[in-house]
Amino acid sequence: MAPQVLIDFESIGERIVTAIKSSFDEISKTMVAQTGKQEKLEVHPLDVREQILTNAQVLWPIVHPPARDVYGRLLPTEGTPQMYVIIMGEGTTIRACVVRNNQPVDEGKRQIFLCSNDTTSAEKALEKLLRVTMVMLNKLSKAGIFTQGDQNVVGDDGHYYAPRKAVQGRFTL
Repeated sequence: MAPQVLIDFESIGERIVTAIKSSFDEISKTMVAQTGKQEKLEVHPLDVREQILTNAQVLWPIVHPPARDVYGRLLPTEGTPQMYVIIMGEGTTIRACVVRNNQPVDEGKRQIFLCSNDTTSAEKALEKLLRVTMVMLNKLSKAGIFTQGDQNVVGDDGHYYAPRKAVQGRFTL
């Protein structure tokens, strides 16, 4: 008689189920880790250069108000000049600046309007320059440079300002 081999199917089934569960756990961990890496690589929705230029264009007429004649009348202006964000430096002395591009100050030279302090990378220089414009706008806002209408709340996310309700014939939301 041939020797009999006994196979415990219950035990094999449990081991197969355990192996499958373990494989799924490993795959799940890997997918979560990869998803986290992908999210970190996505471009941030804030375009730092564009925001710096927008803030600089708002700041320009405040910091450089139009000139007046001896009678207090406003003199003609050229308006807000075209501006560029530039990054310059080398090594650990990198800085970002907003340069105006209308009238040269001197033959072939351009005027720097805003500038960050030196830092170690172009990205950090842009972040510093954005903070410079944000701090300036915040201080000017607290000083009352911006006018506001009647505040209307929009859910939990913010609010908008409508013209003062005292204005006759105006429609408000």
